[in-house]
Amino acid sequence: MKKILFSLMVMITCAFISVASVEASPEPEIKGQPHHRLIIKQSELDALLKKGYSKHDIFHALFISEHSKQKTTLENILQYHKQHPSWKETAKHFGVDIEKIKKEHREARNRFYATHKDKIINYLATYNHTSKQTIQKYVSKNEDLHFLIFASAIAKVSNKNLDQIMRLHQEGKSPHEIVKQLKIDRGKLFKEIRTIHDGIQEQK
Repeated sequence: MKKILFSLMVMITCAFISVASVEASPEPEIKGQPHHRLIIKQSELDALLKKGYSKHDIFHALFISEHSKQKTTLENILQYHKQHPSWKETAKHFGVDIEKIKKEHREARNRFYATHKDKIINYLATYNHTSKQTIQKYVSKNEDLHFLIFASAIAKVSNKNLDQIMRLHQEGKSPHEIVKQLKIDRGKLFKEIRTIHDGIQEQK
């Protein structure tokens, strides 16, 4: 039976803040990485879409369902949200503590990046057609690897180089502002971020 996989970024806050944020980036599954791969049957997805629910809302409901200890269905969650149009309120109603999940994923993400730091730096250097020293330069300036992955994807999608994206960031622009200024397609951006994480995963 065909199933659809929904990949979530380590910073799972994505489901409850602006989806244009860097924290919304999906990642592939990597052993030891703070990650959830949510699964929904194609037939169930199609049925919910036919009832008028968007993939965006189904994604949110799926996340809540995965973390809730209550016995419920995706449709129950979607119906509740329809009556109470706040995903934070909906999550709370179904016993999901978003702040706790955010904290756990943030800590796990930081541990993962610390463990695989050299591997990530090497991959980003190759991906950006630059030297390892250039990537290391940004890391030494306290630019975290999470943002460097995001910036690398932005550079690729916008046909710019990494230095140009980092300059925008150093000028004080937020990830959301950079995406907006460069008129980046969010779908293409997230797909590119997945490509980067796949590449990191495949490195030996």
